[in-house]
Amino acid sequence: MRQRFKTLKTLRVALASGESAVTGRRAHVSTDDGLCYADPDGHTDLLPIGRFMESFTGNGNRTTVIDLFEEIVAHGWQNAAAPNAVQAADLFQEVFLLDGTTVSTSDAEGTRSSAGRAILLEDGLVYVRAPRF
Repeated sequence: MRQRFKTLKTLRVALASGESAVTGRRAHVSTDDGLCYADPDGHTDLLPIGRFMESFTGNGNRTTVIDLFEEIVAHGWQNAAAPNAVQAADLFQEVFLLDGTTVSTSDAEGTRSSAGRAILLEDGLVYVRAPRF
């Protein structure tokens, strides 16, 4: 089965409630809740990924467009069944190889290899940026 992939230069991410995105300023994503943050102060789980392409205050649901620092390739894989399915709150976290076509949030107590970071859920697939080798 051939897996899909996407080359991304921009990414839509939900802006955390109360956060103020400002066009051109740095955008950060949380590995804890999968949300985007403008202000990194007080957070220890953020990854800077690009710059905001619009300005508004977040409500936790509305998405903002981020111009990524670099173009990335993400591969689309099937999602595991509950309770280990990748969900929006799992975005930007490490996910694990379940079988030849599926990724999971569970490492099965350290017995599964990393697939990379989940960065997008779309059309029933989990798009993962694989680690560099």
